[in-house]
Amino acid sequence: MKNHNQADKRPTIRPASIKELADMYEMDRKTMARWLKPHQDRIGERIGWYYNVRQMQVIFEVLGFPPCFDNA
Repeated sequence: MKNHNQADKRPTIRPASIKELADMYEMDRKTMARWLKPHQDRIGERIGWYYNVRQMQVIFEVLGFPPCFDNA
């Protein structure tokens, strides 16, 4: 049996819609859009409804990890 420590429990970054992202940060969709707007050049344009994994990594870099990741 493998023994896992806390360092092994990294949250999984997956694609998310702006609504899912807003829920992660415990705010509404419009506020999330306003927070992301100044960083749009770095994040890049969404293709469809979802931010891809690379875009999610950039979002977490500029905004910090959301509170829901503290429980992961």
